[in-house]
Amino acid sequence: MNPELSLNSFFNQCVLQVQVDRVNHDAFSYNFGVLSSANGNVQATFRVFLAPKKDENGQPIPLAEQRRLFIEMDKFVETSKTKVF
Repeated sequence: MNPELSLNSFFNQCVLQVQVDRVNHDAFSYNFGVLSSANGNVQATFRVFLAPKKDENGQPIPLAEQRRLFIEMDKFVETSKTKVF
């Protein structure tokens, strides 16, 4: 008897229930304050990252280690509206 076939027939007769955990959060926004010494309009790329502050034991994660855990959440290009004084 082929073990793969018997395993397939077993799973064809089973009812599986799966739970997917995910983060549910309230709506949020972010604001950027930018200072530039350039004259005139300048195009800039903004990148937004998400990273954990603490590990699974509640201990702070050092930035050098935290960098490996960053997830890029958003990336966009904006043109500044600079004022010349």
